[in-house]
Amino acid sequence: MDSKIPFEKLMDELTNWVNKAGASPGERARLARRVSDELASRLSEEAPDTCHIAAPNAVVEVIDEASGHLYRRYLEVEYDESDNGLRLMGEDVAANPAQIVFLSEAALFRMRELRGGGPDEPRCHD
Repeated sequence: MDSKIPFEKLMDELTNWVNKAGASPGERARLARRVSDELASRLSEEAPDTCHIAAPNAVVEVIDEASGHLYRRYLEVEYDESDNGLRLMGEDVAANPAQIVFLSEAALFRMRELRGGGPDEPRCHD
């Protein structure tokens, strides 16, 4: 017997399980997200440790507050993540380059330190 389950059959089984296990759209959305999160987690167990992640596009996933439905959108937004935070790059409606930057606590601390707002003691001691 072939141990591989055809993709469509697997998707049908997962969809049926989520539909039966979740009484409301919100519960079904949370279950679907949990399945997706667990799969991504298991697949990333073998990924090497990295301090920089970059991709030419990103996926946004939301659960609508009003309906409880889960929506995923693929965005043509560049993604760049490091220890300093993450940066999303794209274009505005006039096709001008635009970016949004989210700084990490470590980056904010380093910036405060560079501007003289850090501790008043040297990092290196005799």
